[in-house]
Amino acid sequence: MSDSSTSGKLESVVNCLSRNIGELNWLEPIKLHTENGVSSKWAAIGFDTNALKQLRRFPPATRTSILTYLQSQSVPIIVPAQAVQEYWNNHGIFTRDVQNIESDTRKLAAKYEKLTTGSASRAKLEAMAAQVTSLADDVADSQNPHLLRESVELWSSLLPDALVSHVPRQEIFSIGESRFASGVAPGFADDSKKANRLGDFLVWADFLYGLMELDLNSDEAEKSTIVFVTDDAKEDWMTSRIPHPTLLGEVFLLTGRPLLILKMEELRRLVTA
Repeated sequence: MSDSSTSGKLESVVNCLSRNIGELNWLEPIKLHTENGVSSKWAAIGFDTNALKQLRRFPPATRTSILTYLQSQSVPIIVPAQAVQEYWNNHGIFTRDVQNIESDTRKLAAKYEKLTTGSASRAKLEAMAAQVTSLADDVADSQNPHLLRESVELWSSLLPDALVSHVPRQEIFSIGESRFASGVAPGFADDSKKANRLGDFLVWADFLYGLMELDLNSDEAEKSTIVFVTDDAKEDWMTSRIPHPTLLGEVFLLTGRPLLILKMEELRRLVTA
Protein backbone atom coordinates (compact mmCIF):
# COMPACT_ATOMS: atom_id res chain seq x y z
CA MET A 1 0.00 0.00 0.00
CA SER A 2 1.47 3.38 -1.00
CA ASP A 3 2.00 6.19 1.50
CA SER A 4 -0.48 8.38 -0.36
CA SER A 5 -3.12 5.64 -0.26
CA THR A 6 -2.56 5.10 3.47
CA SER A 7 -2.72 8.84 4.09
CA GLY A 8 -5.97 9.13 2.15
CA LYS A 9 -7.64 6.31 4.06
CA LEU A 10 -6.52 7.71 7.39
CA GLU A 11 -7.83 11.14 6.39
CA SER A 12 -11.20 9.60 5.51
CA VAL A 13 -11.48 7.96 8.94
CA VAL A 14 -10.43 11.10 10.80
CA ASN A 15 -12.92 13.13 8.78
CA CYS A 16 -15.65 10.60 9.52
CA LEU A 17 -14.98 10.61 13.26
CA SER A 18 -15.03 14.41 13.26
CA ARG A 19 -18.54 14.71 11.81
CA ASN A 20 -21.61 15.41 13.87
CA ILE A 21 -24.72 13.27 13.64
CA GLY A 22 -26.41 15.82 11.40
CA GLU A 23 -23.75 15.20 8.76
CA LEU A 24 -24.23 11.43 8.73
CA ASN A 25 -26.77 9.37 6.81
CA TRP A 26 -27.98 7.09 9.61
CA LEU A 27 -31.66 7.04 8.63
CA GLU A 28 -31.16 4.83 5.56
CA PRO A 29 -29.37 2.00 7.43
CA ILE A 30 -31.90 2.26 10.30
CA LYS A 31 -34.68 1.68 7.78
CA LEU A 32 -32.87 -1.40 6.50
CA HIS A 33 -32.95 -2.78 10.05
CA THR A 34 -36.59 -1.97 10.70
CA GLU A 35 -37.66 -3.35 7.32
CA ASN A 36 -35.56 -6.53 7.66
CA GLY A 37 -33.44 -5.41 4.73
CA VAL A 38 -30.01 -6.11 6.25
CA SER A 39 -28.23 -8.66 4.08
CA SER A 40 -27.12 -11.99 5.54
CA LYS A 41 -24.02 -11.75 3.32
CA TRP A 42 -21.14 -10.27 5.34
CA ALA A 43 -18.49 -7.99 3.88
CA ALA A 44 -16.24 -7.94 6.98
CA ILE A 45 -16.33 -8.70 10.69
CA GLY A 46 -14.58 -7.08 13.65
CA PHE A 47 -14.18 -8.08 17.30
CA ASP A 48 -14.32 -6.01 20.48
CA THR A 49 -12.08 -6.86 23.46
CA ASN A 50 -14.82 -8.65 25.38
CA ALA A 51 -15.71 -10.69 22.29
CA LEU A 52 -12.11 -11.84 21.97
CA LYS A 53 -12.16 -12.94 25.61
CA GLN A 54 -15.34 -14.90 24.99
CA LEU A 55 -13.88 -16.43 21.84
CA ARG A 56 -11.03 -17.78 23.97
CA ARG A 57 -13.49 -19.18 26.53
CA PHE A 58 -15.29 -21.20 23.89
CA PRO A 59 -14.21 -24.85 23.50
CA PRO A 60 -11.49 -25.19 20.83
CA ALA A 61 -13.91 -27.00 18.50
CA THR A 62 -16.41 -24.13 18.71
CA ARG A 63 -13.72 -21.53 18.11
CA THR A 64 -12.44 -23.49 15.12
CA SER A 65 -15.97 -23.77 13.72
CA ILE A 66 -16.45 -20.00 13.91
CA LEU A 67 -13.13 -19.17 12.25
CA THR A 68 -13.58 -21.90 9.63
CA TYR A 69 -17.03 -20.57 8.76
CA LEU A 70 -15.73 -17.02 8.29
CA GLN A 71 -12.91 -18.32 6.12
CA SER A 72 -15.27 -20.46 4.02
CA GLN A 73 -17.49 -17.43 3.42
CA SER A 74 -14.47 -15.24 2.58
CA VAL A 75 -15.35 -12.79 5.37
CA PRO A 76 -12.31 -10.65 6.24
CA ILE A 77 -11.58 -10.44 9.98
CA ILE A 78 -10.61 -7.13 11.55
CA VAL A 79 -9.01 -7.07 14.99
CA PRO A 80 -8.66 -3.49 16.29
CA ALA A 81 -5.19 -2.96 17.74
CA GLN A 82 -6.79 -1.36 20.80
CA ALA A 83 -8.70 -4.59 21.46
CA VAL A 84 -5.46 -6.60 21.29
CA GLN A 85 -3.83 -4.18 23.72
CA GLU A 86 -6.74 -4.31 26.17
CA TYR A 87 -6.89 -8.11 25.99
CA TRP A 88 -3.31 -8.43 27.19
CA ASN A 89 -3.43 -5.48 29.60
CA ASN A 90 -6.14 -7.29 31.56
CA HIS A 91 -4.74 -10.77 31.20
CA GLY A 92 -5.18 -12.50 34.55
CA ILE A 93 -5.07 -9.25 36.54
CA PHE A 94 -8.18 -8.83 38.71
CA THR A 95 -8.75 -7.68 42.30
CA ARG A 96 -9.61 -10.15 45.06
CA ASP A 97 -12.68 -8.20 46.12
CA VAL A 98 -14.30 -8.97 42.78
CA GLN A 99 -14.98 -12.53 43.93
CA ASN A 100 -17.81 -11.35 46.19
CA ILE A 101 -19.37 -8.90 43.74
CA GLU A 102 -21.53 -11.43 41.90
CA SER A 103 -23.48 -12.54 44.96
CA ASP A 104 -23.68 -9.03 46.42
CA THR A 105 -24.99 -7.57 43.17
CA ARG A 106 -27.61 -10.28 42.76
CA LYS A 107 -28.85 -9.58 46.30
CA LEU A 108 -29.06 -5.88 45.47
CA ALA A 109 -30.91 -6.62 42.23
CA ALA A 110 -33.42 -8.80 44.09
CA LYS A 111 -34.11 -6.05 46.61
CA TYR A 112 -34.47 -3.46 43.87
CA GLU A 113 -36.87 -5.64 41.90
CA LYS A 114 -39.23 -5.77 44.89
CA LEU A 115 -39.52 -1.98 44.79
CA THR A 116 -40.43 -1.61 41.11
CA THR A 117 -41.71 -3.77 38.26
CA GLY A 118 -41.46 -1.27 35.40
CA SER A 119 -39.97 -2.31 32.06
CA ALA A 120 -37.26 0.33 32.33
CA SER A 121 -36.21 -1.08 35.68
CA ARG A 122 -36.13 -4.61 34.31
CA ALA A 123 -33.91 -3.46 31.46
CA LYS A 124 -31.48 -1.96 33.96
CA LEU A 125 -31.46 -5.17 35.96
CA GLU A 126 -30.79 -7.21 32.82
CA ALA A 127 -27.89 -4.93 31.90
CA MET A 128 -26.57 -5.25 35.46
CA ALA A 129 -26.83 -9.03 35.31
CA ALA A 130 -24.91 -9.10 32.01
CA GLN A 131 -22.08 -7.03 33.48
CA VAL A 132 -21.95 -9.20 36.60
CA THR A 133 -21.78 -12.37 34.51
CA SER A 134 -18.91 -10.93 32.48
CA LEU A 135 -17.12 -9.92 35.66
CA ALA A 136 -17.58 -13.39 37.15
CA ASP A 137 -16.09 -14.91 33.99
CA ASP A 138 -13.06 -12.63 34.37
CA VAL A 139 -12.56 -13.81 37.94
CA ALA A 140 -12.72 -17.42 36.79
CA ASP A 141 -10.13 -16.57 34.15
CA SER A 142 -7.74 -15.17 36.75
CA GLN A 143 -7.86 -18.46 38.64
CA ASN A 144 -7.31 -20.60 35.54
CA PRO A 145 -3.74 -21.96 35.36
CA HIS A 146 -4.19 -22.69 31.67
CA LEU A 147 -5.12 -19.10 30.77
CA LEU A 148 -1.86 -18.21 29.01
CA ARG A 149 -1.79 -21.40 26.97
CA GLU A 150 -5.41 -20.88 25.89
CA SER A 151 -4.65 -17.30 24.89
CA VAL A 152 -1.67 -18.37 22.82
CA GLU A 153 -3.89 -20.93 21.09
CA LEU A 154 -6.50 -18.25 20.38
CA TRP A 155 -4.08 -15.82 18.81
CA SER A 156 -2.29 -18.54 16.89
CA SER A 157 -5.56 -19.48 15.21
CA LEU A 158 -6.85 -15.93 14.76
CA LEU A 159 -3.93 -13.77 13.64
CA PRO A 160 -2.97 -15.55 10.39
CA ASP A 161 -6.34 -14.62 8.86
CA ALA A 162 -6.87 -11.29 10.59
CA LEU A 163 -6.09 -7.68 9.80
CA VAL A 164 -4.86 -5.85 12.91
CA SER A 165 -5.73 -2.22 12.25
CA HIS A 166 -4.36 0.78 14.12
CA VAL A 167 -4.99 4.51 13.84
CA PRO A 168 -2.09 6.70 15.07
CA ARG A 169 -3.34 8.05 18.39
CA GLN A 170 -2.01 11.55 17.83
CA GLU A 171 -4.40 11.82 14.88
CA ILE A 172 -7.57 11.13 16.86
CA PHE A 173 -6.99 11.62 20.60
CA SER A 174 -8.46 15.13 20.72
CA ILE A 175 -11.42 13.92 18.63
CA GLY A 176 -12.01 11.16 21.15
CA GLU A 177 -11.95 13.59 24.07
CA SER A 178 -14.40 15.89 22.29
CA ARG A 179 -16.75 13.02 21.47
CA PHE A 180 -16.62 11.72 25.03
CA ALA A 181 -17.47 15.16 26.45
CA SER A 182 -20.33 15.50 23.95
CA GLY A 183 -21.82 12.06 24.60
CA VAL A 184 -21.04 10.66 21.15
CA ALA A 185 -21.12 6.87 20.68
CA PRO A 186 -19.32 4.68 21.43
CA GLY A 187 -18.01 5.19 24.95
CA PHE A 188 -20.26 7.82 26.48
CA ALA A 189 -21.67 5.22 28.89
CA ASP A 190 -18.18 4.73 30.34
CA ASP A 191 -18.20 8.04 32.23
CA SER A 192 -17.35 6.22 35.47
CA LYS A 193 -13.99 5.08 34.10
CA LYS A 194 -10.92 6.92 35.34
CA ALA A 195 -8.49 5.07 33.10
CA ASN A 196 -8.88 4.09 29.47
CA ARG A 197 -12.14 5.99 29.19
CA LEU A 198 -11.51 6.38 25.46
CA GLY A 199 -11.04 2.63 25.02
CA ASP A 200 -14.33 2.03 23.19
CA PHE A 201 -13.71 5.00 20.91
CA LEU A 202 -10.20 3.78 20.05
CA VAL A 203 -11.47 0.26 19.32
CA TRP A 204 -14.11 1.76 17.04
CA ALA A 205 -11.63 4.06 15.27
CA ASP A 206 -9.29 1.13 14.63
CA PHE A 207 -12.20 -0.92 13.29
CA LEU A 208 -13.24 1.84 10.87
CA TYR A 209 -9.67 2.15 9.65
CA GLY A 210 -9.58 -1.60 9.13
CA LEU A 211 -12.64 -1.31 6.91
CA MET A 212 -10.84 1.29 4.81
CA GLU A 213 -7.71 -0.88 4.58
CA LEU A 214 -9.76 -3.75 3.16
CA ASP A 215 -10.66 -1.76 0.03
CA LEU A 216 -14.15 -3.24 -0.06
CA ASN A 217 -15.73 -3.44 -3.49
CA SER A 218 -18.30 -0.64 -3.69
CA ASP A 219 -20.26 -2.59 -6.33
CA GLU A 220 -21.20 -5.10 -3.62
CA ALA A 221 -22.24 -2.44 -1.10
CA GLU A 222 -25.96 -3.11 -1.31
CA LYS A 223 -25.48 -6.86 -1.08
CA SER A 224 -23.40 -7.21 2.08
CA THR A 225 -23.27 -6.16 5.71
CA ILE A 226 -20.52 -4.99 8.05
CA VAL A 227 -20.52 -6.98 11.31
CA PHE A 228 -19.07 -5.94 14.66
CA VAL A 229 -19.08 -8.38 17.59
CA THR A 230 -19.25 -7.07 21.16
CA ASP A 231 -20.76 -8.29 24.41
CA ASP A 232 -21.08 -4.71 25.64
CA ALA A 233 -24.80 -4.23 26.33
CA LYS A 234 -24.71 -0.50 27.08
CA GLU A 235 -26.68 2.07 25.12
CA ASP A 236 -23.57 3.62 23.56
CA TRP A 237 -23.42 0.58 21.26
CA MET A 238 -27.05 -0.45 20.82
CA THR A 239 -30.29 1.55 20.68
CA SER A 240 -33.59 -0.37 20.63
CA ARG A 241 -31.68 -3.54 19.68
CA ILE A 242 -29.99 -2.02 16.63
CA PRO A 243 -26.63 -0.22 16.40
CA HIS A 244 -26.52 3.34 17.67
CA PRO A 245 -27.33 5.80 14.84
CA THR A 246 -23.85 7.36 15.02
CA LEU A 247 -22.22 3.99 14.43
CA LEU A 248 -24.63 3.18 11.60
CA GLY A 249 -23.94 6.53 9.97
CA GLU A 250 -20.16 6.27 10.19
CA VAL A 251 -19.99 2.78 8.70
CA PHE A 252 -22.44 3.81 5.98
CA LEU A 253 -20.37 6.91 5.17
CA LEU A 254 -17.16 4.90 4.74
CA THR A 255 -18.52 1.75 3.08
CA GLY A 256 -22.07 2.37 1.86
CA ARG A 257 -23.12 -0.70 3.86
CA PRO A 258 -25.31 -1.28 6.92
CA LEU A 259 -23.80 -2.27 10.25
CA LEU A 260 -24.91 -5.29 12.27
CA ILE A 261 -23.79 -5.66 15.89
CA LEU A 262 -23.83 -9.18 17.31
CA LYS A 263 -23.06 -10.64 20.70
CA MET A 264 -20.53 -13.45 20.73
CA GLU A 265 -23.17 -16.03 21.60
CA GLU A 266 -25.33 -14.83 18.70
CA LEU A 267 -22.37 -15.28 16.35
CA ARG A 268 -21.78 -18.76 17.71
CA ARG A 269 -25.40 -19.76 17.12
CA LEU A 270 -25.41 -18.33 13.61
CA VAL A 271 -22.29 -20.07 12.37
CA THR A 272 -22.63 -23.40 14.20
CA ALA A 273 -26.36 -23.99 13.64
